[in-house]
Order: sequence, then C-alpha cells, then structure tokens
Amino acid sequence: MRSIRCIFLLLVLTALPLLSADTLFIMPCDEAAINYFGDVITLSRQEGILRRYADGQLKQVFSGKSFSSKLILQNPLRPVHDEPDKIYVMDAAAGTIIAWDRFLNVHAATPLHRDIVSPADFMVTSEHDWLIYDRFQDQIHQIHPNQHFLHRWGDRPVSGDIRMYNVDRHVFIHLIDHQRLRISDDNGRTLHEYDLPDSLLVRRLIPLDMQRSALIVKEGVYIWEPKEETCRFLSPLEDVIYLQARNSSYTLISSRGMLITVP
Repeated sequence: MRSIRCIFLLLVLTALPLLSADTLFIMPCDEAAINYFGDVITLSRQEGILRRYADGQLKQVFSGKSFSSKLILQNPLRPVHDEPDKIYVMDAAAGTIIAWDRFLNVHAATPLHRDIVSPADFMVTSEHDWLIYDRFQDQIHQIHPNQHFLHRWGDRPVSGDIRMYNVDRHVFIHLIDHQRLRISDDNGRTLHEYDLPDSLLVRRLIPLDMQRSALIVKEGVYIWEPKEETCRFLSPLEDVIYLQARNSSYTLISSRGMLITVP
C-alpha cells in the first residue's frame, strides 16, 4: 500500500521563502550540477552548451562551434561528475561519452559499445565505473575503466524511463514510470525500494544523501525521508532541475536561471 505521512510546512505567503533566500541569477539551462569544488555546471541541451560558474561568476563556456575539432553536442543528457574534477556528458544521438575537466577542457570522446542500442541514461559509480541504461533492452550495463566489455548490472529488472545517481557508494534509481525509488550498492544488489508518495505527481527525484531526497513537483519542492515516512514542503520555486543539501541549507537551481539558497 502506497501510504506516506506528509508533513506540510504552513506558509503565510508562498513567496516568503524566496524573498528571504540568497539569490543568484545565471543563464537559463536544462540541466545543472554542483561539483566537489562548489562549481555550478549547467547544460543547455538544445544549443549543446556547457557553462561553469564559480563564486557567482561565469568562468568558462563550452560550445562545439568555438572549437576547431567541431565537437558538437547533438542530444546531450546531463552533466555527471566524477570526483575530483571530471565532468561527463553522454550524447545519446552521437552514441558518445565526452569527458571534460572542471575548466571545460575536453579530455576524451569515447564511442559507446556497439551492443548499446538506445542509450537513455548514464552515471559514474564511486568506483569510477560507468553505468549506461539501454532503453530498448531495458537493461543497465556496466563498463569498467579502460575496458570495452559490457557487464549486466543490477539484480532486479528496470523498464521505462529511469534516472541514476551516485550517492555515498550507492546507486539511487528513480523508476520514473513506476514512481518508485530503488537503492542499490555499487555491485547492483538491491538494498531498499520505496514507493513515492502517491499524493504527489513527482516530475524529478534528486537524492540529497542516504536518508533524504528532493521531490520536484509542479508546485515546488518537497524533502522526502522514506525511512521516516515524512515529506515536508521546502520551496515554491518552480522548474527546479537541481538541488544540493549542505549542513542546514539547500541550494536550488531552476531552469529559468535562478539559483537560491534557503535554510
């Protein structure tokens, strides 16, 4: 039974959390991430442009049109970090995984294995292995560094649209079509599986740590703790694409280019 005790934070004015928060404006984007150094990396998928912000300032921009190699991103998915300073983006249309350093210098462009038919998601584990989800085969494949052999990953089936995240030596899988969260170890052994709150129409799930995840809905952002069976409202900010928890504050990034920090 999909049941959850939702604890709602009562708001006098829905805009109050935004007015009291630290706010920074950046370029609109489709995907974003914050790396080990606190840099904000954003991706504009349609234009195929990566941007790096540090200390609130735009520092570097990658666009294939500005490079002699003409490495143009056709259908990039999202930036994925591999600590301390590597950034990966899988280009699903080109069947390639591109690696940059934190300053957006291109390091490598690696073609996907020929047996991957329809690449739909990509992440890097804490052991620096690649996990690639093939939507056509409904299978997650694992590739070890400097090897070209595919290994089946995961002890339970996956299907439909999914998103994978690396969290503290674990892999969080948002089974989007099934509205479920699966938590596995790096070897693919399932440790926990939870139904998302059925009272919410979740657009995106972003893990914050082993206990908490952010649930992005049309009305804003909730903080969900499945083990504690709690779900509290955090912010009415719309179109959130990334969220990071640090100490007692949260940094939210919206697709409209608003970056705010709320307590």
